[in-house]
Amino acid sequence: MKKILVLGQMSDLQTGMYIVESAEELGHKVDFLDTRAICKEHGTHNSQKIILHKINELEFTPDIIIILKGLELLPETIKTIKALFKNAVLVNWYFDIYIGDKKIWNNEEYFDTIKLFDYYFCSLSGVASKLKDKGFENVYCLREACFPPSHNEQYMNFYQKKKYGSDVSFIGNIGFHHIHKNRISILSKVIKEGFDIKIWGNLIGEPKRIPLEVRRHMLEIPVINEYHSMVCQSSLINLGIDAISELEGSMSARIYRVMCSGGLYLSTPTLGLDKLFKINEKGDKISADQEVVVFYDNDDLIKKIDFLLEHDDIRESIAKNGREKVVSEHKFTDRIKKMIEVIEK
Repeated sequence: MKKILVLGQMSDLQTGMYIVESAEELGHKVDFLDTRAICKEHGTHNSQKIILHKINELEFTPDIIIILKGLELLPETIKTIKALFKNAVLVNWYFDIYIGDKKIWNNEEYFDTIKLFDYYFCSLSGVASKLKDKGFENVYCLREACFPPSHNEQYMNFYQKKKYGSDVSFIGNIGFHHIHKNRISILSKVIKEGFDIKIWGNLIGEPKRIPLEVRRHMLEIPVINEYHSMVCQSSLINLGIDAISELEGSMSARIYRVMCSGGLYLSTPTLGLDKLFKINEKGDKISADQEVVVFYDNDDLIKKIDFLLEHDDIRESIAKNGREKVVSEHKFTDRIKKMIEVIEK
C-alpha cells in the first residue's frame, strides 16, 4: 500500500477525482488538495503559501505526490514540496499538448519545471516522444482512461433517451480556433448532409465566428460523468475529432469514456489508434469485430455514418467490443498500477 497525495483540480468532479477514487479502490491511502480551486479563489501568488500550509497539515507523509498538470503551482512551490518530502517520489501527470498557445515541447520556459519532477507522465504518447527528443529522461507515457463508476451505461427512461439521444452526437467545446481547427468544418459537413446531430459543450468566444448552421445544432450544455454517458449510450454514433491527428497517440480522453458507456466511437485517423484498438484501415470495409470506426476524410465520414446507421447489428457489435476493451484494459485503476510499476522499477 502506498500513501499518495494528489494535487490538482478536483471541483469539476472529473479526472482528479477519478484518480483519487481509483487509487483508493486499489487499497492505497490517499489525500488530495484542490490547488486549482485555491488559486481561483485567492490568486496565483497569494495561493502558494495557502497551498503549502495545507500540505503541512497532512495526517500522513506521502510516498508519492501526484501533481495533475500543476500550472497553477509556481516552480518555487514545487521545490518547497520536494524539500518537505525528501523521500517521496514527485510525479507530474500532464493531460495536454499545449501550455497556453505553445506546444509543450516548444515551450522552453517550462523545461526547468519538467526537470523538477522524478517522473513526468504525459497522457499523449506523441507529447512524451517530443519531450524525450528534447533530452528529458524523466518523461514517460501514461494514457488517459475511463472511470466506470461515472462512465458506465446508465438507466434511462423514455424522456431521457429522447432528450439526450440523436443519430450523431459530438461532445466538446466549440471556439478554440487555434487548437481545434478542423472541428467546425467536420461538423458543418455532417450538418449539411442532413443528419440528425446534437452538439454538446460550451461555446467559447464570439458566436459570430461559428457558422450559423453549426450554431443551430449547438445546445451549449456541457455534459460530464453520468450525463456524458447518457448522451453517448443514447446516440447511435459518437464523433471523435482529435485536434492533431498526426501526433502519435493524441486521442482525446473522450474515447475511453464514450466506449465505457457502450457508445460507438467514430474517430479521426489519429496516429497510433490502431495500437490500442481494432480499427478499419484506410480503404477497408467496416466489420463487426472492430472496436472503433475510423473515417479518413470528410467524404469518407459521410459514407461511414450512412453505413453505420443502416447496419444496426454491425454498429451494436462494434460498440459492445469497444466497451469490453476499455473496461478490461483502459481504466484509471490500470493506469495507477502502471505508474507504480514504472516507479518501483
